[in-house]
This record gives sequence, structure tokens and C-alpha cells, in this order.
Amino acid sequence: MRTLYIVAAVASVGAAWNKPSDEPVILRGHSAGVTAVRFSPDDKWLVSSSLDGTVRLWSWPQGRSVRTLSYGAELYDVAVSPDGKLVSAAGDGRSVTVWNAATGARVRQIDVPALRSLSVTFASDKQLVIGSSDGRVRVVDVTSGRIEKEIKAGQEIFAVAVSHDGRYIASGLPLALWDAASGARVATPRGFAQGDVAFSNDGHWLASGEYTGGGRLFSVPSAELKSRLATNEEKRIQGPKGASTIEASMPVTAVAFSPDNRVLATAGGDRRIQLWQISADGASEKPLRVLEGHSMSVTGVSFSHGGESIASSALDHTVRVWPTAIK
Repeated sequence: MRTLYIVAAVASVGAAWNKPSDEPVILRGHSAGVTAVRFSPDDKWLVSSSLDGTVRLWSWPQGRSVRTLSYGAELYDVAVSPDGKLVSAAGDGRSVTVWNAATGARVRQIDVPALRSLSVTFASDKQLVIGSSDGRVRVVDVTSGRIEKEIKAGQEIFAVAVSHDGRYIASGLPLALWDAASGARVATPRGFAQGDVAFSNDGHWLASGEYTGGGRLFSVPSAELKSRLATNEEKRIQGPKGASTIEASMPVTAVAFSPDNRVLATAGGDRRIQLWQISADGASEKPLRVLEGHSMSVTGVSFSHGGESIASSALDHTVRVWPTAIK
């Protein structure tokens, strides 16, 4: 669930960063805050979820809204299957919906025994992982709608992710690492991941977005904390002795790795997207680039699979697609 804050960051190890125009392509059409965004596997379209109760598919690079899928209630997260054929969304209802991406037909409505489902991702073309408000992670067979596995994972599960090899599931709140096959806890990293959680494609890293401020980078499977990504912002406050400036740690509610694992994007309440360099030792102390333009909290970030672009969603009702300038 990414409805409150967001800051995006991206980093590159040994990558050449040209300084292109930071002007993004802006996608408009949602009538309320956009809560998540994902590129399709072939990078020919994007999908976004919104508090307006709809999912929108956008052609890329044309940036046109080509299909609107109705859920009804507020939506908090959206996912695309690895083969690009299915789209799924979770929100303020007792079901998670799966649609055919090409036709918009409803393929499956999965009833979840929880008040709300807050997060969703595909473990494979046939399997969904759902995080819900009752603190449980559920692994569901898409074809039958049957719940195959249920993990009592914590409090409200705002974020879920599955490693590229399918071996691990990560969930938050609190942040935990699970064996996907058995459902056993592997590790408890030092984080909450109320905002988001993501694995690098090579499986070496796990990133979390923290409402208490900043992003965190952990090694997998040891769950050793390697880096804290500071997302501080200066704030003017009025006190008994007049105005003063403080440094506030801003919430991070979206994280994503570049396809080559060399860059981490974080996003959150300061409305910025920050790009961080990843090396064998962890993340850079300062972001390599900061993308600014959203007028409200950023809620989602997604790299194109070719690595040329990064999409962001925000409560300002827009999706923006930025050039990464990685070579």
C-alpha cells in the first residue's frame, strides 16, 4: 500500500551518467492519487493503480491511456505477471482482481479473508503473493483462486516482494524474509518496510522503504544491514524563540532496483526521486541524481526492463516517466 509518501532514488556502479533533460513524460487520466506503477516485461506499456478505483494501461513510449479496468474501491497496489499477460490489483476490498492485459477481461476474482489487501506481486505467471491488513501473506494459485500457503507475517502487510529465482518472499510490517517453498522465516532484517520492499534481480540485495525515514539496503540471505539511505529535507519551524531550520527525515514508500542491479531508486514524502549507486559494499552515501517535478508524495517507482526509463506515480494524480541516462 503506497498512499501516503514517496521518494525515489537510483544509483549506478561503474555506469556512465549523462546529464539529460530531467523533463519527464507526464501521463494524466486518473481522477485521484496514483498509488503504484509498473512497466510491462516488454516495455511496451505501463500499468498504474489509483485511489479512484481504477487500473489504467498506458502505451509506451506513446504515453496514451489505452485501457481502464474498474475495481470500484480504492486501489493500493498493482502487479504484472512475468509473461505480461495478466494484471492484478489489491485495494480496499475483500478480493484481489486479475485481468487479461490484452483484452481487459476479468480472469479471476480472488476472495481474501481480510478487510483489505494492501500489496500484491506475481511469484510466477500462475501464482500471486498477497499481503493483507490481517498481517498475513497468502500465496494463491491464479488458475483456481485457491490459497496454497498462508504465512502469519506480522501486523498489516503493506509490502511484499518475491526474489527473481522464486526462493524468497519479503514482507513488511515488520520486515521479514521467508522461504517461499516452506513458509519458514529465514531472517528478520532491521527494518519495518511499511513503504515498500524489493529484491535486486541478481538476488544479492533487499531494499526497504521506511516510514520512519530513509531507505535501507540488506544483503541476502544474511539480512545484514549494509546501507542506510538518508532522505533528509530542511524544514522551517516556528518555535517560542522564533523560526528555526531543522533537518527532517522523510518517509520512503517506494524502492526499485535497475535491471543491471547497479542502481537503487527510492521515493517518498519529499516528492523527489533519488538515484543511488550500488557497489559490492552497498549504496553510495549521496544520490547520483535527484528527479523533481511531482507536487505531492511519490507512491511508486518502476524501472523499464531495458533500463532506459524509470516511472513514478504520485498522489498528484499523475504518472511520470523519466530518462535514466545509464550507459
